[in-house]
Amino acid sequence: MLWNRYETDRPYLNMYAQEHFEPASGITDCDALEREILKIDDQLRGSSHAIIKARAFAFVLDHGAIEVNPRDWFGVNVAGLRFGGSPKGLRIHNMNSGGKTVKPLRVLCERWQKELLDKAPQRVCDAMENMFESGAGSFWADYDHSVPDWDAVLRYGFPGLLQRAREKRASFPEPTPAQTDYFDAIEITYEALIRFMHRLADSAQRRAGEDERMPMRAACLRNLAQGAPRNIYEAMQLIYLFHLIQQYLEAVQARSFGDLDRLLYPFYLKDIDEGLFTREQIKELLMYLFAQYDYQNHPYNQPMSIGGLDRDGNAIATPLTSLICDAYYDANIVNLKIFVVTSEKTPDWLLEKAMDQVRHSRGSYVFINADNATAIMSRSRQMPLEPWQVGTWGCFNLNVKGGTTDCLHNRLNMAKPIELALNNGVDPQTGFRVGCETGPLEDMHTFQDFERAFYRQFDCLLDKAITISSFYDEHIAEINPSPMDSATLTYSLEHGEDAFRYGVSTVCCSCAGTAADSLAMIRKYVYVQNRITLAELRDVLNANWAGCEKLRLEISRDREKYGNNIDSVDQFVVDIVNHADAYLDRPNRRNGRFQLGFASIDYHIRYGEKTGATPDGRMAGTALAKNVGASIGKDRSGLTALILSATKIDAVKIPGSGVLDFLVHSSAAKGEAGLKAMVGMLRTFFARGGYSMQGNVTDADTLRDAQRHPENYEGLQVRVTGWNWNFNDMTTDYQDEIIHRLEGVD
Repeated sequence: MLWNRYETDRPYLNMYAQEHFEPASGITDCDALEREILKIDDQLRGSSHAIIKARAFAFVLDHGAIEVNPRDWFGVNVAGLRFGGSPKGLRIHNMNSGGKTVKPLRVLCERWQKELLDKAPQRVCDAMENMFESGAGSFWADYDHSVPDWDAVLRYGFPGLLQRAREKRASFPEPTPAQTDYFDAIEITYEALIRFMHRLADSAQRRAGEDERMPMRAACLRNLAQGAPRNIYEAMQLIYLFHLIQQYLEAVQARSFGDLDRLLYPFYLKDIDEGLFTREQIKELLMYLFAQYDYQNHPYNQPMSIGGLDRDGNAIATPLTSLICDAYYDANIVNLKIFVVTSEKTPDWLLEKAMDQVRHSRGSYVFINADNATAIMSRSRQMPLEPWQVGTWGCFNLNVKGGTTDCLHNRLNMAKPIELALNNGVDPQTGFRVGCETGPLEDMHTFQDFERAFYRQFDCLLDKAITISSFYDEHIAEINPSPMDSATLTYSLEHGEDAFRYGVSTVCCSCAGTAADSLAMIRKYVYVQNRITLAELRDVLNANWAGCEKLRLEISRDREKYGNNIDSVDQFVVDIVNHADAYLDRPNRRNGRFQLGFASIDYHIRYGEKTGATPDGRMAGTALAKNVGASIGKDRSGLTALILSATKIDAVKIPGSGVLDFLVHSSAAKGEAGLKAMVGMLRTFFARGGYSMQGNVTDADTLRDAQRHPENYEGLQVRVTGWNWNFNDMTTDYQDEIIHRLEGVD
């Protein structure tokens, strides 16, 4: 039996937790593979990193043990990849790597990055010093936010992409040595990919008797070794394999596998018309495809998208769009995330279908504004764009399909400049000087004096972020060259340079709601009401409000906070955005520009742990404001007021991210009226120019009961921030953070 097997096959689909490589198919030991990779680097010292990495990439595909799962339509494995996924807030899963994701070529990236950091200029070392320890910010070499040109992948397949690269190479009559290495690396990479596809096809053919689907699998894999996909099954297999190998072997994270309903729709229509597959069979294939991402256990959910606008400006909302949502729900998974690209033209049925899954706590959805996206991306890329050109990536972000590569090397904690301004640039938690000297508090006679000190500390952190980002931008293509990804991207081929040589650099300023509330409370309680001096406030905060609980509660419960549609308070967030946007308006080191992001993801918890008490009444170590939303329990005037506050931010100035999280009580989302109200909420947010929106429909009582009786809530998903997790898999502090938001705990 070929079909109607998903539930019976599901226990056998997770080939990553328990590997069953085909005997004698190659090296099975991950450590041995990594030793061979480092040996290749040693032997080829003096060659470009692109060539070395391509040779190592080919070695793994040629010599790693392989498996083609006979109980699956898509699953394949090659030795060296390990899927864990136990980030902060998520309990370790019982995976073959002890909770850690292993990408074998990362050993090269780590070696090369260390070599670069050992020679980093002093100004870079100074900028990096104490950022992590103080909670002022975070930094890393970001090669985790790329998106290949999926149109090119499906149009050409592996052989076609190689041929296209060869043709582009011929257009360089006198290539530089770097360009020669660039094209050589693509040749090595794609020849290895084609050999690997033949290896998989041979394996499936040898095991043809183990399951009646194996001859179809062998034919599919063989065809993909020889050309582009011919039907929807082959297209899905190519998407899965391309993503798997780029993300986990090339170690360039493919942070979306595209707008799946548009990419697959021509195959869908052709296959249905020719009778190759039925609609129900395509749905089952989608379920098997989606399940693979659950077993990869990507902790932040692997993104894809549906909806949006086509080249004629019409909404994309096809029978395949609906089928994708149904397959996603019935697959009953958590580790895949769907962007619903939403326009005024998007039909209600699509938004209702997605929101219905959200209100049933099953489905990792984020809604993103298609109507404002063109203006946002046109300004970011400094070129005119059409709506159909705008794509998505990451947790809740916009990009350009087939466009230049985004990097996000830096994130800043916006509550930290408040602390630094109160302590003359010294972080009171660690004693480290992280900021600049802004003078004694006694000299800050007006609120404007303190506000200037805040912005001077903010500028100091922005300077550090730009210095660090510029260093990584200059070297990212050396740290982790990307021939597999680069070959899909026209701009990269036309320049004969790695994809990482071009693109925007995002500096993400997180938790601004806490900074805004703190400024508002300093203005009110220090300068207007004269209830406490700045110096006294500093001492109280450094003592975590000890002896001042009455004042703390009064300030904490003060309703003049961001998220309540109070212009004088909301303006602080608007001013922070405007200031950072203007400060970052400069070229980067990758032939692009800097841009502002305004999301926290889960750093509102991470940074909160390293941030002392703040003037908004918050206690030391507790969570900060999340994304573009309010601090916990401070949006006391309802969801409409929160939307009105958040949409005072000009989304065009935060192209790097700006999501609003909603919490809707289960009782308010019941029935048809509740569903329509949720869709109305979304349309109101987007009509006012909002960037993106996501959230939970639940209640505190349900989550408290789930903590006490987890066995009764095995399928309960919650939106953490930019991704869904199973509630039972979360650590207690992360569970409590959501509950406290629902309860409005001070």
